[in-house]
Amino acid sequence: MVILTNDDRLYFPISAKMPDTDQRKALMPFVGKYVRASGIVFERTGTHAIVITEIKEIKEIQVKDEE
Repeated sequence: MVILTNDDRLYFPISAKMPDTDQRKALMPFVGKYVRASGIVFERTGTHAIVITEIKEIKEIQVKDEE
């Protein structure tokens, strides 16, 4: 599971624990929805990861029609 931003960046959700624990269960309620996620972001060689500290669904998003 990944988070895709408005500027087409992919963020891989990771845990703050070692070894890393699965984040899918916590993210399942947000699949296919617009969210605002905040947390600690890591980047290495163009790959982005985030330790999510807060995530909320955004219901007031207006989707643009693609042409």
